[in-house]
Amino acid sequence: RFIFDSTFNFSLINNELMLYGEENTFYDTVYIWATHVHAEAPVNGVLMSNAYKIQPNLIPFNKEILLEIALNNHILPDHMSIYYYNEEKETWHYMPSEFNSDSTFMKTNILSGEIFAIIKEIDAPIISSLIPEINGTFYGSDLEHISFLVEDKLAGIEGETDVFMELDGKHVIFEYNSYQKKVRYPLKYNLTKGEHTLYVEAKDRVGNKSINKGIF
Repeated sequence: RFIFDSTFNFSLINNELMLYGEENTFYDTVYIWATHVHAEAPVNGVLMSNAYKIQPNLIPFNKEILLEIALNNHILPDHMSIYYYNEEKETWHYMPSEFNSDSTFMKTNILSGEIFAIIKEIDAPIISSLIPEINGTFYGSDLEHISFLVEDKLAGIEGETDVFMELDGKHVIFEYNSYQKKVRYPLKYNLTKGEHTLYVEAKDRVGNKSINKGIF
């Protein structure tokens, strides 16, 4: 499909894809096309659509294009998003997406031609290295902070808004280091002698959730 200097919306591959754009999306007249391609699903995800290569992939867009990919209308869009595929590294990367229930399409904004697909992530975030350990015993003077690592290998964690912690039933404000993937809550005082409850929750950007809770 040739795109001139005007707004556009059209379908590709028997209405499996829809593209929407504004004036001046490209610097010149451009021919856009798409093909089915083979790309391996990630280890912790399932392809819920075909993989599509939208081209040209060497011409940058001046503005974002809205891409919609059809989803089978018998499938609920839980834990799904559109991802793009890095052919050199052979890895899938999350793209913020929304599901249009009226049209059963999932949509995202793109700035270049790539390989795209809808993927359902099947694994929840991993919570590890929890201090204090659930059911563990500690001297109050030895426990200076509560900390743990949280990692999600596909959609990823948005930030501290995707992590929740309660100590003895009270929500606490913690530090989150996205580079180290570490959550840390410094204790301002020694905990009193006896049992304490800890609740930790983490969710990824497509809604998969992990919970670690108990007493120590």
